[in-house]
Amino acid sequence: MIADRISQDLSGKKSQNDGGIKEYTHDPESFIGEKPSDSTMTQETFGVKDFAIPDGTFWGWMCVFSYFMTSFICWGGNTAFSIYLSNYLQHNTFHASAVDYAAIGGLAFGIGFVFAPVNTYLVGITSANFVVFLAGLFQFVALFTSSYCKEIWQLYLGQGILMGFGLALVSTPIPVIIPQWFEKYRSRALLLGASGTGLGGIMFNLAIQKIIEEWGVAWARRIQSFMVISVCTVCSLLIRTRNEKIKPEFKPLDTKILFSFPFIVMLLWLMFTMLAYVTTQYSMTNSTVALGYTARQGSITIVLFNVGAIIGRPSTGVISDKFGPVTTATFIYFFASLLCFAMWIPARNLPTMYVFGIVIGFIAGFVLGALPAVVPRIVGLRKLQVAYGMAYSVLGASGVVSPVIGLSLRKHKEAPGQYTWVAMFAGLCFFMSGFWALVLRAYIIAKDKLTGFKNPDLGEDVQTKVPMAMVIENLFTVRHKQKV
Repeated sequence: MIADRISQDLSGKKSQNDGGIKEYTHDPESFIGEKPSDSTMTQETFGVKDFAIPDGTFWGWMCVFSYFMTSFICWGGNTAFSIYLSNYLQHNTFHASAVDYAAIGGLAFGIGFVFAPVNTYLVGITSANFVVFLAGLFQFVALFTSSYCKEIWQLYLGQGILMGFGLALVSTPIPVIIPQWFEKYRSRALLLGASGTGLGGIMFNLAIQKIIEEWGVAWARRIQSFMVISVCTVCSLLIRTRNEKIKPEFKPLDTKILFSFPFIVMLLWLMFTMLAYVTTQYSMTNSTVALGYTARQGSITIVLFNVGAIIGRPSTGVISDKFGPVTTATFIYFFASLLCFAMWIPARNLPTMYVFGIVIGFIAGFVLGALPAVVPRIVGLRKLQVAYGMAYSVLGASGVVSPVIGLSLRKHKEAPGQYTWVAMFAGLCFFMSGFWALVLRAYIIAKDKLTGFKNPDLGEDVQTKVPMAMVIENLFTVRHKQKV
């Protein structure tokens, strides 16, 4: 009788949505007896065959591979700027101040992301494949022309602005494709791809230094430029989307999403996370040197930071798939805050800095891989591209100002604790990141209870109004029927 009732509900409530995908709806309360468990409440339970996520396949894993390789060659390669920077300072190449170099690093990290909604629109009118190739072309031009720079303004244009747009373009299309291919293992697929940044950070920081010693800075940049364009070209040929099934939107802006409570909370989580993450990453080497150690010993700290990222991102992806990305983010960033206050501030020796580097590297970059898994939990898969583009604008703005803030908070050079205020700033920002992740988690739990645990990927509950009292009530809810 129960099976007949369920079959009748699923077959009798067929509807046609405005995207042209056939969907079925049902009220979870209509089930007689025991409701389906979390593991059975999949796309098929809801009867949405066209929308069903395959959880892998050859092309799905090719997208993960492309994400890994572009993270390796682009973001990992961008960390080599610290090696070039050391050489520029040593030889006073551009007669510039440390603030100039910090600003250039910030531009490279975030200026392109400020225009992420435009990148999203570009993907819509062209294709993800074209945008990935274009990203490689931007970075090729940035690196190649930087090898001929003689003035600081030229470095601003090349290493700063052009590189920034190239990094943003490569980061816009690929991460949002992966949720189309993975459901159960979504977080681990995303964070496995994002772990390429850590491996690239290690490889490039070691290799570029050797190339500079053998052939000089100019040839190091030219070799890196050809590596970037080659890898991005191959990856642009490997990625595939499921847009014909998902029917995603590519609008540069959606005001209903932008001014919604959960999206604003997510932006606050993202902003504080990036302020802390970038400030910490850019301060690791110099913070070690400030304790009286050599530049080479200081460089090992950032290498260990990247080692932590290689191990940590796939590991936290497994944890995220088990407990949910927002829940995982809450615990991770509260713990990161504790590390800053308990380890970084009182650190006065090399082993402490090394341990701090590897542990903070293990967890701090979780947001970069987890964001494409968090956004569908709020807006669904169809609006993922739009929301992701708007969110990356905040990420970019935070990345631009973080290095300058970190540099401004340093004390005078003679003080062994000159990075105390930097560590306090990072610790407070990590704490606020954990707090806003906790609020977002409470909102999602409250929404699930109101809507009857609908499949979030469908985006049917985007406009649900959740009373603030319910959000506060669920702040410390431990167990929930769906992963958050």
